[in-house]
Amino acid sequence: MTDQIQGAQPARQHTPGPWQAVGGNVFSTVSPQEASAPIARVGVPVRGGPAKLGEVEANAHLIAAAPELLEALEDVLAWGTDTNWQNAAIAVKRAHDAIAKATGAQA
Repeated sequence: MTDQIQGAQPARQHTPGPWQAVGGNVFSTVSPQEASAPIARVGVPVRGGPAKLGEVEANAHLIAAAPELLEALEDVLAWGTDTNWQNAAIAVKRAHDAIAKATGAQA
């Protein structure tokens, strides 16, 4: 991403984003080596019963958006102590983009 809010980000232990949902699988889109196998597979809901395709895909989209959601929340927290309105606009845009990805509104 080109827009950056100033501030140190903590070290990550998870697979770097962005991630992409394909059906009920979630892939890392950072490197071709990681893209060959999913980093997550969404299956039958925990409550049991038959898996509904729409629900499985919606869950995969939500999981795939996790890195962007985390970044957006960190931006909002950083902006809370910042008086730069440009940073606020960046934080709000990232939040909107992450929500769209999480809900499957973004391809």
